[in-house]
Amino acid sequence: MGVGNSIKNVWREIRGKPSVELQEIIDTFKARGSYKCIEDCMDFLELNEKLKQLSGNK
Repeated sequence: MGVGNSIKNVWREIRGKPSVELQEIIDTFKARGSYKCIEDCMDFLELNEKLKQLSGNK
């Protein structure tokens, strides 16, 4: 529970249901027994989206 669920709850308030990428990040952190802060998750997803847009424009 704890941090993983907190990330999900904050994400729901900001952007609705967590995306598949966010769920994968949370699951990875749970498996490793460590967690990143919410801002790192959001930064990762924003960067991932920008990379998808750039690769689609080539």
